Amino acid sequence: LSGQGTSGDGKVKRDMGLQGLIRPWGGREEEESVENFLRNLELVAECGGWTEQDKKLICRLKLTGAAANCIAGFPELLEPSSSFGDYKRILKERFDTVLSPAQKLLQLNSLGQQPGEGAKEFADRCRRLGEETIPRGITSAQENKWAREEAMRVTLAAFVKGLRPEIGLQLQYFPPQSFSEAIEMAARVENAQRQSPFSCAVGSVKGGQCQEEASSASTLAVKRVGNCFQCNQSGHFARNCPQRKSQESATRRGIQRSVRG
Repeated sequence: LSGQGTSGDGKVKRDMGLQGLIRPWGGREEEESVENFLRNLELVAECGGWTEQDKKLICRLKLTGAAANCIAGFPELLEPSSSFGDYKRILKERFDTVLSPAQKLLQLNSLGQQPGEGAKEFADRCRRLGEETIPRGITSAQENKWAREEAMRVTLAAFVKGLRPEIGLQLQYFPPQSFSEAIEMAARVENAQRQSPFSCAVGSVKGGQCQEEASSASTLAVKRVGNCFQCNQSGHFARNCPQRKSQESATRRGIQRSVRG
């Protein structure tokens, strides 16, 4: 196989190495739409100068789970006379559920970080679904800009809400100002917790169990995460910030004086 580029006659050289740009797809609800999967495959195929047979082969190799089972139920697709268009038609008939932007928004708000899923991977899922909440057919540049900003705001809120509690709690104490900042903060907390040698997670301590281990793990996590998100000082999480506590105490005293007055 030749590398990427063009031949002497101006045609794109065949480059099968680009198949790594296509994510496996199984047709699950939390994955990208079948339309996006097929569009990405066709775009990569065009850049790589793939043949019709190449597209059929890569499509079959990239399918997993229910999507792979669906295609396996059509043995005629293995015939040389079949086309990539046949694959597209069958996959769309099976998985192309047309949802309105409002329905996509409901899906976005119900997303949650899955066991074993990293913060950045969860962010990718939120971002993909957030893009699909933008209404189609907007022609005004100003309206399109506003719609994208609103979609990003909603995506940010859904991301923070859907993070595992031990990660999301830190972001709720000091809300990030952008989606990229939220991803960075979540990744830092996640990395600190992953490196902790203690088996007793801080967020799961109940009824005094593992208190000593939890305290040590929390201290170690603080050192590895960096500065407090509240006061930007080192040595504690935002929830234990002395500045935050002093501000809350001052607020309570002010309220009490107002009530007495």
